[in-house]
Amino acid sequence: KKEHHHKGAKKNNNKFIAGVFLAVILIIIVILITAKTKTDTIAMVNGEKITQTDLDLQFARLTPQQQAMIGQDMLLNQTIAELLLIQEAKKHGVVVIESEVDDLIASFKEQSGITDERFKELLKNQNMTLKSAKEVYTKQLYVAKEINQSILKKVTLDGNESKEFYSANKDMFDAKEQRRVAHILVLVNDQRTDD
Repeated sequence: KKEHHHKGAKKNNNKFIAGVFLAVILIIIVILITAKTKTDTIAMVNGEKITQTDLDLQFARLTPQQQAMIGQDMLLNQTIAELLLIQEAKKHGVVVIESEVDDLIASFKEQSGITDERFKELLKNQNMTLKSAKEVYTKQLYVAKEINQSILKKVTLDGNESKEFYSANKDMFDAKEQRRVAHILVLVNDQRTDD
């Protein structure tokens, strides 16, 4: 009878240990997920988060040459500046509608002479979807509109000032003739003779 009671106690003890072990694992997982969520925020701009995940995604969309030139710190600074401009634009009542974004994309494709299929291929190469491209173009439109509304509209220049500036700085506007050979193609006739 004691052996039977001992085996039952051992079984309950094993269940208890397994339950505690499972509970500890679950707590560790929750702590890790919570810690990742908290540390994923790398900047707060007037209450709006910029996460490491978002920054990594933006960085991955850059070419290797751009990545080498810019680096993540500079990209973060650019992202903060962009977000500040977007917030100011919204504060000033700037609105970007979907048709403006669609028009901008259509204009880009037309000026570049690319088809819809080629555009989708370019997006895929930059780890983007049409939706994420529209988000990028929307941000660009907010920034452009804010700059136009807040800065450029306030700049006034009369004809005399521009003529005076040109006269005083003619050397800045003198474009010397420039030529650069980028590729030399030499055709060779395969059927030539030594004659």
